[in-house]
This record gives sequence, structure tokens and C-alpha cells, in this order.
Amino acid sequence: MKQDKFLLGIIIGIVVLVLVAVGLFFSRKTTVLTYQPEDQPQGVVFNYILAIRNEDYSKAYGYLAEKPGKPTPTSFRQGLLMNKEQARVAVVDLGKTNIDANTAIVEMTTQHTYNDGIFANGYENTENAILENQNGAWKIIGMPYLYWSYDWYQVIK
Repeated sequence: MKQDKFLLGIIIGIVVLVLVAVGLFFSRKTTVLTYQPEDQPQGVVFNYILAIRNEDYSKAYGYLAEKPGKPTPTSFRQGLLMNKEQARVAVVDLGKTNIDANTAIVEMTTQHTYNDGIFANGYENTENAILENQNGAWKIIGMPYLYWSYDWYQVIK
């Protein structure tokens, strides 16, 4: 008799835990990212990355500077598609921004996870996005790996 009550207590406890877990799962809030104002370099970098994640390559291409060596829209898209999955799951934190005349540097910390599961492995990288003010608008001239291709803006003389 005591064992039946003990077993019943365990089963009720498990059911309560499952119900709480299901309730928490369905009540969690999902964050929907929206584009930021483009009057600051950090907003341009954020929007560029968001456009890539949304696979809006024409919008992302619009954030590139008009300079010699700018990729064509086709080569831009191809360069990004090579790292599409890694860029989609990477977590990016934008840090401080330094503006010097017509150049801005935005610190980016990218967290990469390469193994899903409870014992996920990964690494963190801190690099800079470089922007230039062209006719009053901030345009990107350099970004870290995953969001940039090595041959963009490389002018061979």
C-alpha cells in the first residue's frame, strides 16, 4: 500500500513537470528582428547582417560602398551562399563604434557553434566592420568572414 502511494506520487510529479515544461515552451516569446535606422554605422551593419539572414541579397548589396572592386550582384550572392548555413546560425553582437571623419569601425563579436546538442562546441571571434561615409550615407567596405568574400574590393594593379 505504501509503495502504491509512493509510485503514484512519483507519477504525479512527472506529469506536473511535463505540463510545466510544455507550458513554458508554448508561452516563450520569440524575438522578431526588425531593421534599424541607417543614420549610424552600427545600424547599417545590423541591417546588412539581417538582410543576409533574411536572404534579401539585393537589400544587403545596397549597403556596399561604390568603390573600385565592388562585386557584381551575382558574385556577391555567390560569395554569401558559400557560408549561408554558418552565417544563419552564428550569433553576432555589435560592440563599440569608432567614427573618424568619413570612416567608421564597428566591433563585431561572432559566436560560432559547430555541434548541436547538449555538449555543443564552438568559438568566439571579435573583428571589425569598416564603413565609409559616401554622400551622407554609411556604406560597408569591409566585414568579417561569413559576411564577406576575400576578393571584394581587391583592386589588382
